[in-house]
Amino acid sequence: MKITNDSDETIRLVNAKSSVAKHTEIHRMFMRDSKMAMRKIDALEIAPKETVELKQHSYHLMFMGIKDAFEPGQVIKVTLIADNGKEFDTLLTVMPMNKH
Repeated sequence: MKITNDSDETIRLVNAKSSVAKHTEIHRMFMRDSKMAMRKIDALEIAPKETVELKQHSYHLMFMGIKDAFEPGQVIKVTLIADNGKEFDTLLTVMPMNKH
């Protein structure tokens, strides 16, 4: 998922929510002691006219307490919440996992 800030001010996304999970958080992956780790972040800052991509091994959404298994083609509504309270709704389509 790519998030583009079309405004003239930095957007700080501080939370996310979705009806498909008890908790939805913004996480990032990083290296710790030569191993990949992930952690919830306090804010995802997107500078004016910039784009941030949520993807594997980087920033991503973490769905916790999922109510039902996701199915390829399923559409999930996610609301991203900025530090000023503004909400951004987006629809995400579940894609099949790539098997290596």
